[in-house]
Amino acid sequence: MKGFRFFLVFVVVSALCISMIVPGHTAQPKRGGTLIIGTQKDPHGMDTHKDVAIQGIAILPQIYDSLVNFDDEGNLVPGLAVSMPEQPDPVTYVFNLRKGVKFHNGADFDAQDVKFSYERMMNKDISRYWKKYRKMIKSVEILDPYKVKITLNDPYIAFLEIMAKNHEFQIVPRGTGDHITRPIGTGPFKFEEWIKDDRLTLVRNENYWVKGLPYLDKIVYKPFPEPTIRVINLKTAKVDVVHNLPAKDAVELKKDPGIKVIGRSGGLTEMVWFNTTKPPFDNKKVRQAIAYGIDREVVAKSVFLGTAEVGYSLFPSWFFAHDPEVKFYQYNPEKAKELLKEAGYSANNPLSFTMQCTNAPIFVDQATIIQSQLGKIGVKVEVLPLEKSYWYDGLLGRKGRDYEGSLEDSSDEMTELQWAYRFFGGDSYYNQVAYNSERMGKKGAQNPEVVRLYKKIFATSDRDERKKSWNELQKLILDDMPLLYLSFWQNIIGMRGYVENHKVLTRNNVPLKEVWLEK
Repeated sequence: MKGFRFFLVFVVVSALCISMIVPGHTAQPKRGGTLIIGTQKDPHGMDTHKDVAIQGIAILPQIYDSLVNFDDEGNLVPGLAVSMPEQPDPVTYVFNLRKGVKFHNGADFDAQDVKFSYERMMNKDISRYWKKYRKMIKSVEILDPYKVKITLNDPYIAFLEIMAKNHEFQIVPRGTGDHITRPIGTGPFKFEEWIKDDRLTLVRNENYWVKGLPYLDKIVYKPFPEPTIRVINLKTAKVDVVHNLPAKDAVELKKDPGIKVIGRSGGLTEMVWFNTTKPPFDNKKVRQAIAYGIDREVVAKSVFLGTAEVGYSLFPSWFFAHDPEVKFYQYNPEKAKELLKEAGYSANNPLSFTMQCTNAPIFVDQATIIQSQLGKIGVKVEVLPLEKSYWYDGLLGRKGRDYEGSLEDSSDEMTELQWAYRFFGGDSYYNQVAYNSERMGKKGAQNPEVVRLYKKIFATSDRDERKKSWNELQKLILDDMPLLYLSFWQNIIGMRGYVENHKVLTRNNVPLKEVWLEK
């Protein structure tokens, strides 16, 4: 297991022929200029060990570094570590650290900062994530000023991927306290100011440890809650870049000669949750019937205009364990009716349920199409659009609220175990369908064989062997159908034509240190 690496494979998928990579340029990068990015809203905060929301996940990697990173293709590469760690045994990781790296406040980076950062991450008085990392990490020891040893409580084959992906593993300088309003890291850009609901500004780190980078003088993030306003600002060049473009806007913007649109298969997943602790979805045949009764091809094409990949298996096509032969629950209304009949439903006793969703048009549109499709097999669906906080209350069982069916999206953790365990693991926070778990004191759908296979996978270091087990596991989970994947989004970015070398990645992190402006 020494030197074990896990490689995410990112592939090109686009029915709309959205450019998947930026064409190569022979011109030399230019230094200077300000890049203005139109965002949906401000991050929750700037403290990397706290909740920063998806907006913060995109901003913080410009400020902070981790010991290991993903490169553009998802391969693990060294960051603040000189090389990938030594692994003398399955629970021990020894990192040799870079020398000469400075924080934005001028302090030198060394092993004490790693220990301080990780212990802060596991401090229940500071971090909302402390519990899961205490469960994972046994100790962090300084071996010398530039060598640190991390010992886990148990072998965890995705540990390096977790380090590279999760912002909580980014390094802060020891002894500093105000990471919310004055974040300090070793990254390519330094925090300058944050005027909430107006702009958040970063400036070039002149002492960045990667020589010659970054190219930009400044990055300014400007929030525009309405997608149409973000697009208008891009069209009028008031902003230079807009991330997470809706499909309809991407199609329209491709017609503008002054704008480039690029996309790549992403990890954001559209899904329908089934509450398996209560009728009607405590019955597997009902869950299977609903899966057969939804034409996911139509949903994806209607709402995402061909830019989404239908979720016929647990794994999108870029994921290493994806099996192109697995296509569960292709649209079959007759099979759906048959299963409903076996479950005790008929024209005289029709199945009916409420499906909650957040009130954004993209979710209401999907729910409405599903409502119509299920109506054709005799199922009555009430679509209940809710504000996001109320939707969460129902999904998470808060404030006495519960749900029957629920439609929304969720991003993955972009790591092997997190991707495949996040929604189905018995002790996972995101397992709100209560699969091999409980919800509000009631057991949901149970499958001991799934639990056994998870344990086997966690203990298997050989990637090819894990792939076999993942495929066996997904067939069991898909047969139980505790949660229906509708589609996997594509990450789509729109930018002015003068923005160069802006890449689009599968994950939410958006590196900007190599971006430059041709103007």
